[in-house]
Amino acid sequence: MPDLSLHDIITVALFLTMLLLLAIASFINGGNTRRSFAVLALATGAAASIGIATRPPGASTWAPTNLPEHAGLNKSSNRGGASFGRKAEDADAGGAGGGGAGGGAASASGAGAASSAGGGGFALAALGRTAGNAGIQQPFRDCTHCPEMVPLRASYAQLGARDTDPRTEAVELPQRIVRFAKPFAIGRTEITAAQYLAFTVATGRAAPACAELATVSGDKPAECISFADARTYVAWLSELTGRTYRLPSASEWEYAARAGTGDAYPASDNLQPNAANIGSSAVALTSAGSFPANGFGLRDMVGSLAEIVSDCWVSNLKNVPTDGLPAISAGDCSRRTLKDAAWWELPVFARVSARRPLDLATARPGIGFRVVRELN
Repeated sequence: MPDLSLHDIITVALFLTMLLLLAIASFINGGNTRRSFAVLALATGAAASIGIATRPPGASTWAPTNLPEHAGLNKSSNRGGASFGRKAEDADAGGAGGGGAGGGAASASGAGAASSAGGGGFALAALGRTAGNAGIQQPFRDCTHCPEMVPLRASYAQLGARDTDPRTEAVELPQRIVRFAKPFAIGRTEITAAQYLAFTVATGRAAPACAELATVSGDKPAECISFADARTYVAWLSELTGRTYRLPSASEWEYAARAGTGDAYPASDNLQPNAANIGSSAVALTSAGSFPANGFGLRDMVGSLAEIVSDCWVSNLKNVPTDGLPAISAGDCSRRTLKDAAWWELPVFARVSARRPLDLATARPGIGFRVVRELN
Protein backbone atom coordinates (compact mmCIF):
# COMPACT_ATOMS: atom_id res chain seq x y z
CA MET A 1 0.00 0.00 0.00
CA PRO A 2 1.46 3.41 -0.95
CA ASP A 3 2.27 5.87 1.81
CA LEU A 4 -0.41 8.58 2.07
CA SER A 5 -0.06 11.85 3.86
CA LEU A 6 -2.84 13.24 6.07
CA HIS A 7 -3.56 15.74 3.30
CA ASP A 8 -4.03 12.93 0.75
CA ILE A 9 -6.32 10.99 3.09
CA ILE A 10 -8.52 14.07 3.60
CA THR A 11 -8.71 14.68 -0.16
CA VAL A 12 -9.78 11.07 -0.81
CA ALA A 13 -12.35 11.31 1.99
CA LEU A 14 -13.82 14.46 0.40
CA PHE A 15 -14.06 12.72 -2.96
CA LEU A 16 -15.79 9.65 -1.47
CA THR A 17 -18.19 11.90 0.41
CA MET A 18 -19.11 13.64 -2.84
CA LEU A 19 -19.67 10.26 -4.52
CA LEU A 20 -22.01 9.30 -1.71
CA LEU A 21 -23.93 12.54 -2.15
CA LEU A 22 -24.06 11.82 -5.89
CA ALA A 23 -25.61 8.40 -5.26
CA ILE A 24 -28.25 9.91 -2.97
CA ALA A 25 -29.04 12.65 -5.52
CA SER A 26 -29.29 10.09 -8.32
CA PHE A 27 -31.73 7.98 -6.29
CA ILE A 28 -33.88 11.04 -5.50
CA ASN A 29 -33.92 12.05 -9.17
CA GLY A 30 -35.14 8.63 -10.20
CA GLY A 31 -31.90 7.46 -11.82
CA ASN A 32 -31.44 10.33 -14.30
CA THR A 33 -28.15 9.10 -15.88
CA ARG A 34 -27.21 12.29 -17.73
CA ARG A 35 -27.70 14.46 -14.67
CA SER A 36 -25.81 11.92 -12.54
CA PHE A 37 -22.75 12.04 -14.82
CA ALA A 38 -22.81 15.84 -14.75
CA VAL A 39 -22.84 15.82 -10.97
CA LEU A 40 -20.02 13.22 -10.97
CA ALA A 41 -17.87 15.48 -13.16
CA LEU A 42 -18.50 18.43 -10.86
CA ALA A 43 -17.65 16.31 -7.80
CA THR A 44 -14.39 15.07 -9.35
CA GLY A 45 -13.35 18.59 -10.35
CA ALA A 46 -14.17 19.95 -6.91
CA ALA A 47 -12.17 17.27 -5.13
CA ALA A 48 -9.16 17.80 -7.40
CA SER A 49 -9.33 21.55 -6.95
CA ILE A 50 -9.48 21.22 -3.19
CA GLY A 51 -6.49 18.85 -3.27
CA ILE A 52 -4.35 21.20 -5.35
CA ALA A 53 -5.32 24.33 -3.47
CA THR A 54 -4.70 22.87 -0.05
CA ARG A 55 -1.55 20.84 -0.74
CA PRO A 56 1.22 21.91 1.67
CA PRO A 57 3.86 24.23 0.13
CA GLY A 58 6.85 22.35 -1.29
CA ALA A 59 5.12 18.96 -1.09
CA SER A 60 6.36 16.49 -3.68
CA THR A 61 4.85 13.40 -5.21
CA TRP A 62 8.27 11.66 -5.23
CA ALA A 63 10.49 11.01 -2.25
CA PRO A 64 13.99 9.86 -3.27
CA THR A 65 14.56 7.51 -0.36
CA ASN A 66 16.36 5.00 -2.60
CA LEU A 67 17.68 7.24 -5.33
CA PRO A 68 20.18 4.88 -7.00
CA GLU A 69 17.34 2.42 -7.69
CA HIS A 70 15.00 5.04 -9.20
CA ALA A 71 14.87 5.41 -12.96
CA GLY A 72 17.78 3.00 -13.35
CA LEU A 73 20.40 5.41 -12.00
CA ASN A 74 23.71 3.65 -11.44
CA LYS A 75 22.17 0.45 -10.13
CA SER A 76 25.28 -1.59 -10.73
CA SER A 77 27.70 0.81 -9.08
CA ASN A 78 26.04 1.41 -5.74
CA ARG A 79 28.15 -0.56 -3.28
CA GLY A 80 25.70 -0.30 -0.45
CA GLY A 81 27.86 1.75 1.87
CA ALA A 82 31.32 0.30 1.43
CA SER A 83 33.73 1.26 4.16
CA PHE A 84 35.50 4.60 3.97
CA GLY A 85 38.07 3.25 6.42
CA ARG A 86 40.83 2.44 3.96
CA LYS A 87 44.09 4.17 4.71
CA ALA A 88 45.78 6.28 2.09
CA GLU A 89 48.37 3.57 1.43
CA ASP A 90 45.65 0.98 0.74
CA ALA A 91 43.86 3.29 -1.68
CA ASP A 92 47.07 3.75 -3.63
CA ALA A 93 46.60 0.39 -5.36
CA GLY A 94 50.09 0.28 -6.74
CA GLY A 95 50.40 3.88 -7.88
CA ALA A 96 53.92 5.19 -8.36
CA GLY A 97 55.30 7.20 -5.50
CA GLY A 98 57.40 9.99 -6.99
CA GLY A 99 56.82 13.72 -6.71
CA GLY A 100 53.73 15.15 -8.40
CA ALA A 101 53.30 18.05 -10.74
CA GLY A 102 50.21 19.37 -12.41
CA GLY A 103 49.76 18.00 -15.89
CA GLY A 104 48.50 20.05 -18.75
CA ALA A 105 44.83 20.87 -19.08
CA ALA A 106 42.73 17.91 -20.12
CA SER A 107 41.60 18.00 -23.72
CA ALA A 108 38.66 20.24 -24.43
CA SER A 109 37.56 18.09 -27.34
CA GLY A 110 34.63 16.86 -25.31
CA ALA A 111 33.11 20.29 -24.78
CA GLY A 112 29.39 19.98 -25.23
CA ALA A 113 29.67 16.26 -25.94
CA ALA A 114 26.68 14.04 -25.40
CA SER A 115 26.35 12.34 -22.02
CA SER A 116 24.42 9.31 -20.83
CA ALA A 117 23.40 11.44 -17.86
CA GLY A 118 20.67 12.96 -20.00
CA GLY A 119 19.91 16.24 -21.68
CA GLY A 120 20.32 18.95 -19.08
CA GLY A 121 22.03 16.94 -16.38
CA PHE A 122 20.61 16.07 -12.97
CA ALA A 123 18.79 18.69 -10.96
CA LEU A 124 19.92 18.30 -7.36
CA ALA A 125 16.73 20.01 -6.21
CA ALA A 126 14.97 16.78 -7.18
CA LEU A 127 17.19 14.79 -4.85
CA GLY A 128 15.83 16.27 -1.65
CA ARG A 129 19.24 17.74 -0.80
CA THR A 130 19.79 19.74 2.34
CA ALA A 131 20.49 23.41 1.76
CA GLY A 132 23.13 23.50 4.45
CA ASN A 133 24.91 21.28 6.92
CA ALA A 134 22.76 21.84 9.97
CA GLY A 135 22.48 19.22 12.66
CA ILE A 136 26.05 17.95 12.54
CA GLN A 137 28.87 18.68 14.98
CA GLN A 138 30.92 21.88 14.90
CA PRO A 139 34.36 22.29 13.28
CA PHE A 140 37.21 20.84 15.34
CA ARG A 141 40.98 20.29 15.56
CA ASP A 142 42.62 17.12 16.83
CA CYS A 143 45.88 18.83 17.82
CA THR A 144 47.54 22.25 17.91
CA HIS A 145 49.12 21.92 14.48
CA CYS A 146 46.25 19.91 12.99
CA PRO A 147 44.03 21.47 10.32
CA GLU A 148 40.58 22.70 11.29
CA MET A 149 38.07 20.13 10.10
CA VAL A 150 34.45 20.70 9.05
CA PRO A 151 32.12 17.69 9.41
CA LEU A 152 29.78 16.96 6.49
CA ARG A 153 26.71 14.77 6.65
CA ALA A 154 26.20 11.64 4.57
CA SER A 155 24.13 12.59 1.55
CA TYR A 156 23.82 12.53 -2.21
CA ALA A 157 26.06 14.65 -4.41
CA GLN A 158 26.61 15.44 -8.05
CA LEU A 159 29.83 14.35 -9.74
CA GLY A 160 30.75 15.80 -13.10
CA ALA A 161 29.22 18.49 -15.27
CA ARG A 162 26.13 19.08 -17.39
CA ASP A 163 26.57 18.04 -20.99
CA THR A 164 24.71 21.20 -22.05
CA ASP A 165 27.38 23.49 -20.58
CA PRO A 166 29.76 24.56 -23.38
CA ARG A 167 32.63 24.60 -20.88
CA THR A 168 32.21 20.90 -20.12
CA GLU A 169 35.05 18.60 -21.18
CA ALA A 170 34.92 14.90 -21.96
CA VAL A 171 36.70 14.03 -18.69
CA GLU A 172 33.74 15.53 -16.75
CA LEU A 173 31.17 13.21 -18.34
CA PRO A 174 28.92 11.36 -17.87
CA GLN A 175 27.43 13.20 -14.92
CA ARG A 176 26.87 10.87 -11.97
CA ILE A 177 25.05 10.90 -8.67
CA VAL A 178 27.17 9.76 -5.71
CA ARG A 179 25.71 8.48 -2.47
CA PHE A 180 27.86 8.79 0.66
CA ALA A 181 27.11 6.12 3.23
CA LYS A 182 28.92 7.84 6.09
CA PRO A 183 29.63 11.42 7.17
CA PHE A 184 33.20 12.67 7.01
CA ALA A 185 35.14 15.83 7.88
CA ILE A 186 37.19 17.87 5.43
CA GLY A 187 39.72 20.64 5.99
CA ARG A 188 38.23 24.13 6.21
CA THR A 189 41.18 25.35 4.13
CA GLU A 190 44.11 23.86 2.30
CA ILE A 191 46.98 22.67 4.51
CA THR A 192 48.99 25.74 5.48
CA ALA A 193 52.74 26.27 5.45
CA ALA A 194 52.80 26.26 9.27
CA GLN A 195 50.92 22.96 9.44
CA TYR A 196 53.20 21.39 6.86
CA LEU A 197 56.31 22.73 8.58
CA ALA A 198 55.29 20.92 11.80
CA PHE A 199 55.25 17.71 9.76
CA THR A 200 58.67 18.25 8.16
CA VAL A 201 60.26 19.14 11.51
CA ALA A 202 58.75 16.08 13.22
CA THR A 203 59.66 13.62 10.47
CA GLY A 204 62.83 15.11 9.00
CA ARG A 205 61.24 15.05 5.57
CA ALA A 206 62.67 17.56 3.11
CA ALA A 207 60.83 20.84 2.71
CA PRO A 208 58.99 21.39 -0.59
CA ALA A 209 60.91 22.70 -3.56
CA CYS A 210 59.29 26.14 -3.43
CA ALA A 211 61.88 28.56 -2.03
CA GLU A 212 59.17 30.66 -0.39
CA LEU A 213 57.73 27.77 1.61
CA ALA A 214 61.19 26.67 2.74
CA THR A 215 61.49 29.91 4.73
CA VAL A 216 57.87 30.74 5.57
CA SER A 217 55.97 29.21 8.47
CA GLY A 218 52.84 31.34 8.23
CA ASP A 219 49.24 30.92 7.23
CA LYS A 220 49.58 30.77 3.45
CA PRO A 221 48.69 27.43 1.85
CA ALA A 222 51.57 25.01 1.45
CA GLU A 223 52.45 24.60 -2.24
CA CYS A 224 54.94 22.59 -4.30
CA ILE A 225 53.47 19.47 -2.71
CA SER A 226 53.74 16.14 -4.52
CA PHE A 227 51.29 13.28 -4.24
CA ALA A 228 53.88 11.32 -2.25
CA ASP A 229 54.33 14.28 0.13
CA ALA A 230 50.60 14.58 0.70
CA ARG A 231 50.17 10.85 1.26
CA THR A 232 53.02 10.81 3.79
CA TYR A 233 51.56 13.84 5.58
CA VAL A 234 48.16 12.19 6.12
CA ALA A 235 49.85 9.00 7.37
CA TRP A 236 51.83 11.09 9.89
CA LEU A 237 48.69 12.97 10.96
CA SER A 238 46.85 9.68 11.46
CA GLU A 239 49.64 8.29 13.64
CA LEU A 240 49.90 11.54 15.61
CA THR A 241 46.19 11.79 16.43
CA GLY A 242 45.07 8.18 16.44
CA ARG A 243 42.42 9.13 13.87
CA THR A 244 42.17 8.19 10.20
CA TYR A 245 43.24 11.05 7.96
CA ARG A 246 43.56 10.69 4.19
CA LEU A 247 43.31 12.59 0.93
CA PRO A 248 39.76 13.23 -0.26
CA SER A 249 38.33 11.33 -3.18
CA ALA A 250 37.29 13.43 -6.16
CA SER A 251 33.65 12.71 -5.26
CA GLU A 252 34.14 13.95 -1.69
CA TRP A 253 35.93 17.02 -2.99
CA GLU A 254 33.12 17.92 -5.41
CA TYR A 255 30.48 17.33 -2.72
CA ALA A 256 32.33 19.64 -0.35
CA ALA A 257 32.92 22.29 -3.03
CA ARG A 258 29.33 22.34 -4.30
CA ALA A 259 27.86 22.64 -0.79
CA GLY A 260 24.46 21.44 -1.91
CA THR A 261 24.28 23.14 -5.31
CA GLY A 262 24.56 21.88 -8.87
CA ASP A 263 26.27 24.95 -10.28
CA ALA A 264 29.59 25.19 -12.11
CA TYR A 265 31.01 27.19 -9.19
CA PRO A 266 29.72 27.10 -5.61
CA ALA A 267 26.35 28.94 -5.64
CA SER A 268 26.73 30.26 -9.19
CA ASP A 269 27.20 29.10 -12.77
CA ASN A 270 29.63 31.97 -13.32
CA LEU A 271 32.46 33.02 -11.04
CA GLN A 272 31.46 36.19 -9.21
CA PRO A 273 33.91 39.06 -8.54
CA ASN A 274 35.73 38.78 -5.22
CA ALA A 275 34.34 35.28 -4.66
CA ALA A 276 37.69 33.49 -4.98
CA ASN A 277 41.39 34.09 -5.40
CA ILE A 278 41.44 33.54 -9.16
CA GLY A 279 40.54 35.43 -12.30
CA SER A 280 39.81 39.14 -11.92
CA SER A 281 40.18 38.82 -8.11
CA ALA A 282 43.61 37.15 -8.21
CA VAL A 283 46.02 38.81 -5.75
CA ALA A 284 48.95 36.36 -5.54
CA LEU A 285 48.88 33.65 -2.89
CA THR A 286 47.05 35.06 0.12
CA SER A 287 46.51 33.70 3.62
CA ALA A 288 44.43 30.54 3.68
CA GLY A 289 40.74 31.33 3.99
CA SER A 290 40.97 34.96 2.87
CA PHE A 291 37.97 34.72 0.54
CA PRO A 292 34.29 34.01 1.35
CA ALA A 293 33.23 30.56 2.52
CA ASN A 294 30.83 28.34 0.60
CA GLY A 295 27.56 27.00 2.00
CA PHE A 296 29.38 24.41 4.13
CA GLY A 297 31.77 26.97 5.66
CA LEU A 298 34.73 25.78 3.55
CA ARG A 299 37.16 28.26 2.04
CA ASP A 300 39.32 28.31 -1.08
CA MET A 301 37.49 25.44 -2.73
CA VAL A 302 37.83 27.66 -5.81
CA GLY A 303 41.17 29.28 -6.63
CA SER A 304 44.19 29.73 -4.36
CA LEU A 305 45.87 26.38 -5.20
CA ALA A 306 45.04 23.37 -7.32
CA GLU A 307 44.37 20.45 -4.95
CA ILE A 308 45.51 16.83 -5.01
CA VAL A 309 42.86 14.12 -4.54
CA SER A 310 43.36 10.39 -4.16
CA ASP A 311 41.78 9.21 -7.44
CA CYS A 312 43.87 7.63 -10.14
CA TRP A 313 43.44 9.47 -13.42
CA VAL A 314 40.42 8.48 -15.54
CA SER A 315 39.56 9.77 -19.00
CA ASN A 316 35.84 9.95 -18.17
CA LEU A 317 33.47 9.30 -15.26
CA LYS A 318 31.76 6.22 -16.65
CA ASN A 319 33.36 3.77 -14.22
CA VAL A 320 33.99 6.06 -11.24
CA PRO A 321 32.50 4.56 -8.06
CA THR A 322 29.18 6.07 -6.99
CA ASP A 323 29.71 5.35 -3.28
CA GLY A 324 32.25 8.15 -2.75
CA LEU A 325 35.38 6.00 -2.92
CA PRO A 326 38.24 7.11 -5.18
CA ALA A 327 38.64 5.79 -8.69
CA ILE A 328 41.46 3.26 -8.35
CA SER A 329 40.89 0.04 -10.28
CA ALA A 330 39.34 1.86 -13.26
CA GLY A 331 42.11 4.43 -13.54
CA ASP A 332 45.72 5.02 -14.53
CA CYS A 333 47.53 5.05 -11.20
CA SER A 334 50.77 6.25 -12.73
CA ARG A 335 48.96 9.61 -12.64
CA ARG A 336 46.62 11.10 -10.06
CA THR A 337 43.84 13.68 -10.24
CA LEU A 338 44.05 17.41 -9.66
CA LYS A 339 41.00 19.49 -8.77
CA ASP A 340 40.58 23.28 -8.82
CA ALA A 341 43.21 25.67 -10.19
CA ALA A 342 46.00 27.93 -8.94
CA TRP A 343 45.33 31.63 -8.46
CA TRP A 344 47.03 32.68 -11.71
CA GLU A 345 45.22 30.16 -13.93
CA LEU A 346 42.04 30.60 -15.98
CA PRO A 347 38.83 30.32 -13.94
CA VAL A 348 37.46 27.68 -16.32
CA PHE A 349 39.91 25.22 -14.74
CA ALA A 350 38.48 26.02 -11.30
CA ARG A 351 34.95 24.88 -12.04
CA VAL A 352 33.86 22.30 -9.46
CA SER A 353 33.66 19.51 -12.04
CA ALA A 354 36.97 20.35 -13.77
CA ARG A 355 39.79 17.82 -13.41
CA ARG A 356 43.31 17.40 -14.73
CA PRO A 357 45.95 14.66 -14.58
CA LEU A 358 48.71 14.98 -12.02
CA ASP A 359 51.97 13.51 -13.28
CA LEU A 360 54.01 11.62 -10.69
CA ALA A 361 57.27 13.42 -11.37
CA THR A 362 58.14 16.69 -9.65
CA ALA A 363 56.24 19.11 -7.46
CA ARG A 364 55.66 22.65 -8.72
CA PRO A 365 54.18 25.94 -7.50
CA GLY A 366 50.40 26.18 -7.44
CA ILE A 367 49.73 22.66 -6.15
CA GLY A 368 48.60 21.95 -2.59
CA PHE A 369 46.03 19.78 -0.81
CA ARG A 370 43.47 19.54 1.94
CA VAL A 371 42.67 16.46 3.99
CA VAL A 372 39.69 14.34 5.02
CA ARG A 373 39.23 12.79 8.46
CA GLU A 374 36.90 9.85 8.85
CA LEU A 375 34.15 10.12 11.46
CA ASN A 376 32.96 7.23 13.61
